[in-house]
Amino acid sequence: MAEAADPVARLQAALGLLAATADMQRQWLEAQRPAPIADDLTREFDEMAPVVPALLESGRISRAAGPFLRQLEAQLAFMGSVEEIWDISALGPSGEWQRVRDLAAHALAALDPPGA
Repeated sequence: MAEAADPVARLQAALGLLAATADMQRQWLEAQRPAPIADDLTREFDEMAPVVPALLESGRISRAAGPFLRQLEAQLAFMGSVEEIWDISALGPSGEWQRVRDLAAHALAALDPPGA
């Protein structure tokens, strides 16, 4: 994704990838490079997380998305210490990845500010 892209668009794209089905995530990962790891799915969200407070404060994204974004960030941090979760074979059966998909989908749905 382009560095100069609109931060809201980058956040939407990152959330869309995290909310995708396990099969779609696996396909995306396999298209990125040989021997992919699931950590590649989170890279864009990790880069965007520091700007989320400013986007919320400025009204560029809805405050309703805030709790979901914070929970998603916490879930990914929790998962960081569990090595086997980051193997792409864990995307489907892992309850942790399903929670990531659910939180990302809720955040994406709540992203638009009222009247947008």
